[in-house]
Amino acid sequence: MDAPSAGAPAPRRRAALQARLIGAFLAVAVLPMLASTWFAVRVVSGTFDANVRHWLSETGTLFLNVIREAQTGAVATAAYLVDDDEVVDGLLQGRAALPPKFQQLVGLFGYDVLAVLDEQGQLVFSSEPADAILPANGPTDHLLYPLVYGKQQQMLVAGQRAFQRGGRTYRLLLGVRLDENFITHSRLFTSLDLRVYYRDGEHFREFYSSLGAPPQPSVLPAAAEAALQRGDSQHYDAAAEDGQYRTLYLPIRTDSAALVGALSVGLRNRETLAGPMNQTRLFLGVMLIGSLLAVGAAVLLARRITTPLRALARAAEGIARGDYPTVPDSSSRDELGHLTRTFNQMSERLAHMQELEQQLRRRDRLSALGTVGLGIAHEVRNPLGIIRTSTELVQANPALGDNDARLLRYVIEETARIDHLISEFLAFARPAPPELHPLRMAEVVERVLAVCDAQLAKSNIRVQRRLEAADALVDGDERQIHAALLNLILNAVDAMPEGGELILRQQADAENVVIEVEDSGPGVAEADVEHLFNPFFTTKARGTGLGLAKAYSVMEGHGGRIGYASGSGGGALFRLTFPRWHGAAA
Repeated sequence: MDAPSAGAPAPRRRAALQARLIGAFLAVAVLPMLASTWFAVRVVSGTFDANVRHWLSETGTLFLNVIREAQTGAVATAAYLVDDDEVVDGLLQGRAALPPKFQQLVGLFGYDVLAVLDEQGQLVFSSEPADAILPANGPTDHLLYPLVYGKQQQMLVAGQRAFQRGGRTYRLLLGVRLDENFITHSRLFTSLDLRVYYRDGEHFREFYSSLGAPPQPSVLPAAAEAALQRGDSQHYDAAAEDGQYRTLYLPIRTDSAALVGALSVGLRNRETLAGPMNQTRLFLGVMLIGSLLAVGAAVLLARRITTPLRALARAAEGIARGDYPTVPDSSSRDELGHLTRTFNQMSERLAHMQELEQQLRRRDRLSALGTVGLGIAHEVRNPLGIIRTSTELVQANPALGDNDARLLRYVIEETARIDHLISEFLAFARPAPPELHPLRMAEVVERVLAVCDAQLAKSNIRVQRRLEAADALVDGDERQIHAALLNLILNAVDAMPEGGELILRQQADAENVVIEVEDSGPGVAEADVEHLFNPFFTTKARGTGLGLAKAYSVMEGHGGRIGYASGSGGGALFRLTFPRWHGAAA
């Protein structure tokens, strides 16, 4: 079975790394988060419960105070009435009409019921149709009195005062119905349910609710009744009526501390924050939100770690393929940032070492080629000189015919061409060292174009000059640079036999001066790019294949470099990069 290649990607391994990082983050973060969430929920829920309980207590106390104030006023008014014999005698005789001054007093306080009861609690007189007013034989300091008529009962907030007539004891009672009109502002608390329970036999039964009379009156819960019977000042149930209410129960006692009723103040959970403040629901909600945030943070953290690692892995695969890419530099000062910067330095050094190795190999090849070439040139040039000299001597014979003279002329021309080729090769194999002088490259470009003007015009080629930083200097040999540029321009002319456009650019920064020669021809085939600067490589029918190789040698001699790229229009673009000279011009 074949082993995977060095550059093969491993997405599963990378995904597994990210999953492990996420799992590790969650394992470290979730348990403490759950513990802190549970603690926070208990604190928040407990605080909310305490505030709700306090609010319910304040509301219930206010309600009871209103009832007590109404009873106190009723007792005072009853005392005032029993001091007037005319009023008392009239009531005992069954006259409902009070004297005008008393009618105004009763109307001012809004009393609904005026009644007189005998010693047995039987009604002697009542301003309202009623069968009885309870408690019939109870203490005289009750706050609440059920008004009975038929099978119905209605709760009164009442006060009474005893008086004597004819050796008998009577009680005058004034009361206000406990209904929606009793405390008008209770309607403002739409989420509150105020209920009044009164003893009915063995239990305390509901007689009043601020939300209206229920179809079936409820009974005071056993736990609340037991707590109030023990003498507790209040009883709180956070899950009353199957969790629908948070309810506070307050006792209604006589002045002698006897428990005669109870007041419940309930807060509906579904209409307020009380429902969501349930500890379990609050914990689950916070845990869910916290878990989602933790997962999101884990994913972001894992990606922050794995993204540069993936970039490093891709770059390492590129190095294995023979490329030397760099990873986008990280500004972070952590280990990943240091690793990225170190990797980039390693990649740049490897690329530089490969470039140096290629240059050394090229120089070795050229040196070997030059050594061999010099011997061949010597062996070829000497016989070639003899051939040319002998041909010229024969050509000087006046008896030579025209056809023979023409053939001898061809021999002389071809030997001259071969001699020129040998001279070019010797110049390439043994390049003269450059004579360096500070040069304005923009001026060198203009001089080369001036030499080529006629050829460019004849070939219908338009020239665009985009020469920036015209004062930028290069320490170079103008003759060699001129020859390199001239070769590139003439190659561009050959690539555009039907005419076209030639663009010459110059750009400069603090370190380099860059010259670009771009044509609108067909460009160079991708397979030929790597051979462009090899000696004797050419794609033209004519030519020695030494022009670009000589340009490469010129750039090496100047400490620069030459490269090829596809132009914006698909043509060829040659880029020459020279080290910038920062001294003064010659």
